[in-house]
Amino acid sequence: MATLNLGVRYDFNRPVYEAQDRFSIPDLDNPDGGYIRVGTQGIPRGRYFADKNNVAPRLGVAWMPFGSSRSVVRAGYGLYLDSGILNANILSHFNPPFFSLDLVLGPPSLTDAFSGANLPISFAAGVAEDYRDGYFHQFSAGVQHELTPNLLVDVAYVGSRGRNLQLAVDPNQGPPGGPPTRNPAFGPALIITSAGESSYDSLQIRVERRFRGGFSFLSAYTGSRSRDNGSSWMALSTALPGLPQNSFDLDSERGPSEFDSPHRWVLSYIWELPFGRGRPFLKNGGAAAAILGNWELAGIAAFHSGRPFTAYYGASANFSGTSNGANGGSGFDRPNQTGNPVLRDPDPSLWFDRAAFTPPDNTFGAVGRNTLRGAPTQNFDVALYKNLRLGEAITLQLRVEFFNAFNTPHFFLPVNDLTSGNAGRVLGASDSRQIQFGLKLNY
Repeated sequence: MATLNLGVRYDFNRPVYEAQDRFSIPDLDNPDGGYIRVGTQGIPRGRYFADKNNVAPRLGVAWMPFGSSRSVVRAGYGLYLDSGILNANILSHFNPPFFSLDLVLGPPSLTDAFSGANLPISFAAGVAEDYRDGYFHQFSAGVQHELTPNLLVDVAYVGSRGRNLQLAVDPNQGPPGGPPTRNPAFGPALIITSAGESSYDSLQIRVERRFRGGFSFLSAYTGSRSRDNGSSWMALSTALPGLPQNSFDLDSERGPSEFDSPHRWVLSYIWELPFGRGRPFLKNGGAAAAILGNWELAGIAAFHSGRPFTAYYGASANFSGTSNGANGGSGFDRPNQTGNPVLRDPDPSLWFDRAAFTPPDNTFGAVGRNTLRGAPTQNFDVALYKNLRLGEAITLQLRVEFFNAFNTPHFFLPVNDLTSGNAGRVLGASDSRQIQFGLKLNY
């Protein structure tokens, strides 16, 4: 027996524009500088032309081999569009002549805050004219098998390929050794392109025991590999801030995604403790049954690999001589590697060997993106619930919940800015154990 599902979807994402066309783009080809207003010189109002070929097919197959009701083979494929361009398109609003940004160097006093020198900042930003909507190929194939009437095993391969993803670059970045910018009429640029690519492959195993006899659990393991040439143009993570080291060599940016986790295992469970009326122990009632009866134990245990991060030189340094770091750009130089930075017994006082890295000299660093990893994480959340029946359909539940029950330290990523005196050190951790008490009325 087999079931086949076919579908298709069409998306049209209209480029965002300003009601009075107060967007502009930097004319990086003009040696005299200047900005071009949208809606003129063949430039559309939204800076780029709409993508009109966003046809997204879907396919799903389910098959029970040999008519067995205990095994199911499933497979699927879908193409999914990404419409997250709104935040990026607003960058065209911050260009002259409709917007100006000035840096005022004044004394540290609110009363005289704007009395210093007024320095205009050249900000060349926007969206690439050839921008296209991003999309993902997502596909999977797996087998579900019922070992017993209450125990289900699910094994699947799940993968995806991302194309035309948002990626920020600096098209005005100069060559190593200088000058820092290709067009000296502008400073560093921030242009959003659709040059991003990603790949994800995983083996996913799930074992589920349905609730019976007062106990159930769900255990899930994922072994995966995620690679891309940029995980976020907004650089929201400290794993790798800024633009690519070299905006003209995106292949050298390909590496582990900032969210890459090669191994992840999660176990969730719920157990009605065997005490009280209708349970194996203390089932005849009494004071002990009243105290120990009707309790439930539940919890979630999670283990996963450490997050990757990149060693780099911060804004105070610029060894390549390009529009990175100290020359005002958002990109940062990476080092060369002369030894093994991975320590045998890392700890928060020193997670990686800083001496294994040396700065480049008028060139780009050879160290790749996200070559180091932070500490793995293990976490246990545990809860105890006691149900008190107050009526035919009313139950009061007493709840005691322990988050990070064993007070396991969850370290932040180490300082990865090699210009910092704290480089290689872990300076913080997430919340320690928390205990929460509560009442829940079900009716």
